[in-house]
Amino acid sequence: MISFEMRNWHGSCIGPAEPAGIGGRGRGNGMKTYRMLLAIAAVAGAAGLAGGAARAGTIIAPVSVAAIPAGTCCGGAYVVENIINQSGLSAGYTGGVTDFDSFTATATHSNPSNGNGFASNNNGVTTIDFNFDFGETVSLTRFALWNDTDVQAIGAFTLYAASDDSFGTLTSLGSFNAAVAGFPVAAQVFDMADATGRYFRLHATAFAPNTNLLNFGEVAFEGSVATVPAPGGLALFALALAGIGAVRRRRAA
Repeated sequence: MISFEMRNWHGSCIGPAEPAGIGGRGRGNGMKTYRMLLAIAAVAGAAGLAGGAARAGTIIAPVSVAAIPAGTCCGGAYVVENIINQSGLSAGYTGGVTDFDSFTATATHSNPSNGNGFASNNNGVTTIDFNFDFGETVSLTRFALWNDTDVQAIGAFTLYAASDDSFGTLTSLGSFNAAVAGFPVAAQVFDMADATGRYFRLHATAFAPNTNLLNFGEVAFEGSVATVPAPGGLALFALALAGIGAVRRRRAA
């Protein structure tokens, strides 16, 4: 049997506690130890559960986006990164923290036609795939769009979940119709089918397919990211449970 001893802050040995159930002092020390271990287990268990909980209802930001076909209008000013970098929005958000409903209800876009949105090549290509990489597995539930203010805006679009970064296998999350935005440019919010993954696609067509390009301002996604449980808290929880078991066995002996 492995015995444990405690030392005071001077480093001298306090010695092993008296066995629980032998004399009043031993019973008292055993009960104090038992209660202390119960408290440690409760705190450590709560910390572990909190660490593993999902942050729901927040904006989840992609780490990158690519447009297919590539290319932008007007000397490269309307780069595709503009749709996820918050450059034209009236306020900023923090991914995984900012509440989706509150933000999309109040944040507006200055004007996607002023260089802080995306615009495709001015060559008549008005249907484009936007491939998003979130950098980790996320669960998405809704989609927000700050659209353009004329017929070059997104009209019909479909959202997809992809099995990997090749985007070879796609699962539709819903097809929608966006409206041409007014001023100020407010968010349009769409309920997509709930999906979990890392890679997602927006397949979008201009409101007027016979226009010369596709133009819009920003997008945002609502969802959650599962955090990793804190290993220290879980380890402490396991040790506390082991200690409780040891105290119970000693008291029963």
